[in-house]
Amino acid sequence: VDIEVLSHVRNVILKDLPVKWYFTVGNHNLYYKNSDHVNNLTETIGDINNVIVIDNPTTITTSTGESIDIYPWISNSNKDKVIEKIN
Repeated sequence: VDIEVLSHVRNVILKDLPVKWYFTVGNHNLYYKNSDHVNNLTETIGDINNVIVIDNPTTITTSTGESIDIYPWISNSNKDKVIEKIN
């Protein structure tokens, strides 16, 4: 990602808009093929207050009260958590 684009996204779009942003870690975000511990989402935007980086199975509740399960890329480091959440 071009650094100027990243700066604009961080400082204007993500921080200034009054919404909660959800980003799911996928295989294209990972440094290691079999681990989700190092990913570019956590490193670049994970410190912004209204940004939620989903790197483990997560249930979110919508404004209408519906529950949605969100799953990141399944790797060796989160496989057991994913299986547990599905069951």
